[in-house]
Amino acid sequence: METKKLPKVYSIGEYYTALVRLSRSIRKLILNRKQHVISQDFVERLMLAVTEVNGCAICAYGHTQMALSQGFTQEEISAFLSGSDAYVKPEEMKAILFAQHYADTKGMVDKRAHLEIISTYGEKAAGVILAAIQMMMIGNIVGLPISAFQRRLNGKKDPGSHLIHELGLPLATLFIIIPALIQGNIQSLFQQPLFGYAD
Repeated sequence: METKKLPKVYSIGEYYTALVRLSRSIRKLILNRKQHVISQDFVERLMLAVTEVNGCAICAYGHTQMALSQGFTQEEISAFLSGSDAYVKPEEMKAILFAQHYADTKGMVDKRAHLEIISTYGEKAAGVILAAIQMMMIGNIVGLPISAFQRRLNGKKDPGSHLIHELGLPLATLFIIIPALIQGNIQSLFQQPLFGYAD
């Protein structure tokens, strides 16, 4: 019998770290809309892959609607959200697997995996791929406790989830987003790494 995968839980510290990366991610994704370094469909598939790993119900719903509006079929979306590679394009496979790896390790990726993405897609496209992943991580980190709170209201408390976390993490945004963005811009100015590698 297959056991249902539990949604991930992120700490405020992990959320802060993800927010630090936000300013550069936003810039790359805005630039990508103008330059079309990678297609918006590719960006959406990366985001669905991240959401599948994190198990965020709100994000899954929202990105399902976005994907449908972009012309994805329900079968394709369901496959991505179930972790199936049935609809993964061969040329996008490495990026999709990297997106899943990034979400699974909470951004502490294997260096070889990241270098393989750069080698396969080139520096510019690899930057947009990473930005799409990091942007979806922010959505998931905030969406997960909100989803858990909604389930709590419906009488289905998530194992390991606490009311303080479900309400506290989204509210923490008010206090940590400005310092995180300032730190992110300083790191960008000094060209510090966008994320950490696993030891």
